[in-house]
Amino acid sequence: MRLSEIRKIVAENKAFLSVEAERYPRDTSFTFVSNIPELLGHLDKLSKVPNLTGYIDAALSSAPTISSIGTPTSVIVSTDEFTQFHSHIINLSRKCDTIIELANAVLPPTEKICCA
Repeated sequence: MRLSEIRKIVAENKAFLSVEAERYPRDTSFTFVSNIPELLGHLDKLSKVPNLTGYIDAALSSAPTISSIGTPTSVIVSTDEFTQFHSHIINLSRKCDTIIELANAVLPPTEKICCA
């Protein structure tokens, strides 16, 4: 896979590597999470990048068990499981930043993509 293709995949999906969460008001051992399905879809797209598969596998293996309890826009998950999953997502996001930075340094200026 070419570096420009890798950078394109990473740049298109990195912005979605965040988890929207809010503490469950009645019990601090639970957290409301609203974007797990979308996040999992973007992890699947990023799995095409060979250097990210280890990070993605670690994140997926720590994904919180989704409860059937929730609201129309979010579900309740264990806070401990969420914290571990969130840590893996942060590490993956940092790896994506590194890939984009490296690609921008190596590829010609006309092909650079800026990604926040």
